[in-house]
Amino acid sequence: MSFGIAATVIGAGVGLYSAKKQAGAARDAAGMQAQSAADANQLQREMYDQSRNDQTPWRNAGSNALTKIQEQLNGAEWQKPFDASMMRADPGYQFRLDQGQKALNRQLSAGGKYFSGGALKDMQGYTQGMASQEFGNAFNRFQTDRQNRMNPLMSMAGLGQSSASQMGQQGMQTGQIMGNNLMSGASASAAGVM
Repeated sequence: MSFGIAATVIGAGVGLYSAKKQAGAARDAAGMQAQSAADANQLQREMYDQSRNDQTPWRNAGSNALTKIQEQLNGAEWQKPFDASMMRADPGYQFRLDQGQKALNRQLSAGGKYFSGGALKDMQGYTQGMASQEFGNAFNRFQTDRQNRMNPLMSMAGLGQSSASQMGQQGMQTGQIMGNNLMSGASASAAGVM
């Protein structure tokens, strides 16, 4: 019996020693997993920060364009509706009016009617007709000019908005990945303690 008791005591001692070694190994493994999770989070953070730095010029360009759009839309020029004075200042209108008046003057002079009452009536009819006809054309040029000035800014603002949206999505993904890493590391630490 003494041999059986000795074997039991030795077996128990070996079992305790083995359990202690396994517990130490489990703690070491849990520590390595927790450190790996921390390292993964550091790498994830660095990658996210690099992405933000890479996107900075696009976000800044978009932000600057948006500021210019707001300045233009709030400026006096953009608040003023198109009117006849703008039509008269339109170079296309002025050119057509001048050319038409010169042609009418030549025609009237050639016919010897330059100083007649009919000439005045013809000139008045021409200028009124030209103004009526050209108002829509001048308005369209006015609108086209506005769009030509605004569209590049709108495109640039859209690039900035797209960049900001991408960074928001990357931020959410980074947070989710880092949270998962932290939970994984915490679970490993808890398992090592158990």
